[in-house]
Amino acid sequence: MHQILCTRAIPETLLHHAAVNGINLMVTEFISVHPHIASKDMPAIGALAGQDGAVVVFTSKHAVNAVADFIDRTAPTGVAPSWKVYCLSPVTQHAVAARFPGAIIEGRGNDATGLADVIIRQPVTEVHFFCGNKRRDVLPEALREKGITVHEWVVYETALTPSRVAEDYEGIVFFSPSAVESFFAVNQPGENTVCFAIGRTTGAAAGSHLRRPAILSPAQDAATMIGTVINYYKDKA
Repeated sequence: MHQILCTRAIPETLLHHAAVNGINLMVTEFISVHPHIASKDMPAIGALAGQDGAVVVFTSKHAVNAVADFIDRTAPTGVAPSWKVYCLSPVTQHAVAARFPGAIIEGRGNDATGLADVIIRQPVTEVHFFCGNKRRDVLPEALREKGITVHEWVVYETALTPSRVAEDYEGIVFFSPSAVESFFAVNQPGENTVCFAIGRTTGAAAGSHLRRPAILSPAQDAATMIGTVINYYKDKA
């Protein structure tokens, strides 16, 4: 069995799927996520819920759930946002469809760079970007460089929870740049350790600590990420 560190909790079904394919995933979480909307932002976000056709950007299911929960608690009965949404796929996309059934998903991207490219190609002049306190600059900077006004609303907080790893794992699976930052704050893997990342942004964060690039998942969901790990070791066999 290949001993692999997974830096985020994943469904038991994926742990089992990995095990039957020779991968022993040991889960240690390196970040914690909590919804948090500043009181000064609440009126504006509440008003935005009633703006039909407002262009909204989500890059995380955590942002989707934080905003949806806030609207459910505070908006008048019957208010359901009919926004035009741009988001990452597939996890964030599925969250948008589930929590905002009145919204229209206008465009999707596999990572922040790809999503920015999709938005830039549209006749969009202003967006509302719901994000976390540790959001990366890639998407908002790309939009602003093209003259698109970006209103940023922090709706959740990511806290680093670093812990020392005693075992020398063959591979490490990262699902976010924040998890990369947390892991490398107190750990340094061996030279032969392989790092897997869920997207280009996370891969770049991991790669800055490594002598070789991280192996990227072709899609940003846990099932594809674990499939990437399984296929890597099958190809090496």
